[in-house]
Amino acid sequence: MAIASLLSIDCFAIDLGVKGRVYNVDEVDIRIVIMQMIAEKVDIEEHKKEMVKKADEFYRNLPRHELLLSKKKEVTYIDPTKVYEDDYWSLDENNKWIKLVKAGDEVNWLEHNPSPMPVFFIFDYQSSIQRELASYIVKLRVPFLKVIFIGGDIKGANDKLGYPLTYLNQTVIDEYDIKYVPLVIKRGRGEFKNLYKKIRFNLDEVTVEEVIAEIQGKE
Repeated sequence: MAIASLLSIDCFAIDLGVKGRVYNVDEVDIRIVIMQMIAEKVDIEEHKKEMVKKADEFYRNLPRHELLLSKKKEVTYIDPTKVYEDDYWSLDENNKWIKLVKAGDEVNWLEHNPSPMPVFFIFDYQSSIQRELASYIVKLRVPFLKVIFIGGDIKGANDKLGYPLTYLNQTVIDEYDIKYVPLVIKRGRGEFKNLYKKIRFNLDEVTVEEVIAEIQGKE
């Protein structure tokens, strides 16, 4: 009965309108505030010096790949054909995605591809003979040449050679089955044009002229 009587009471509302003034709320972006606080407390120049110092320390102590010093001359050829486990997509000249390879396809990217591949010279900077070879080779400024350093103080080596060396990584080691230094890797010629040519030099007999001839493609 009580509920029924409540529901029977007339209800009405009064429009009170807008009282007082309306103000815009200018909300502060907390990210900007934090950045301003950091900027006020941090000396940018000192911060830069500290970052450079840490980078130098990192590049002076890169892990070394303990490759063997080659004691004989040996030339081998590597088949780059690989089986793709997944579809391989790439952008075409119109910036559209196209499927270059289907999963399960065997592909040799050197086939029907006339463009040159990089020439790699892989060396150990701690070896005086290889260091001398590298100092001559970097002066050639050969297009597509990559001079690859196997580890250690790459910052010091870069400064001494005046050349941006590339650090050897596991992918390159696996791709070309790298075990010895000094080594030149390039594309084969003639009947071997669809293979990689790997030239392992005898460290006791190697000459600058011999290595440069291989890098420049002189047979």
